[in-house]
Amino acid sequence: RERFLPFMQRQPQFIPLKTPHAHPDQAIADINERLAGLPLPFSLVILGMGEDGHIASLFPGMNLDCDNGSLCQTATPPAAPSLRISLNLRTLTHSDRILLAITGKVKRQLVDRLIAPPGQNIPFARLIQARPVELFETD
Repeated sequence: RERFLPFMQRQPQFIPLKTPHAHPDQAIADINERLAGLPLPFSLVILGMGEDGHIASLFPGMNLDCDNGSLCQTATPPAAPSLRISLNLRTLTHSDRILLAITGKVKRQLVDRLIAPPGQNIPFARLIQARPVELFETD
């Protein structure tokens, strides 16, 4: 908020992906309705990356191919205690600009490993195979 919002020509619109539904599968239609009012593709997506190569809440081993017209999907993190909703890979890759912010040596080494071999079913690897991603690295 301190680094981006004061310099934006138009103030961003924040749309939460949380709902009162008991299960994320029940919330997908409502979340898609919330997101449908946004201009697509997104002009900028800023992502972080976990040490397992997950981005957003898209984790290794998940089905990342969403061709059902939805902008988001449910996610079951392998180590986290709760189910989630995430923008899907198709929605992310269609963004005009993608910035990946990584911190630390371990994540930098992971980026280097994932850039080299194509065909991995790791969300970050799939993203960079689909389109250019700008890397913002900090210690």
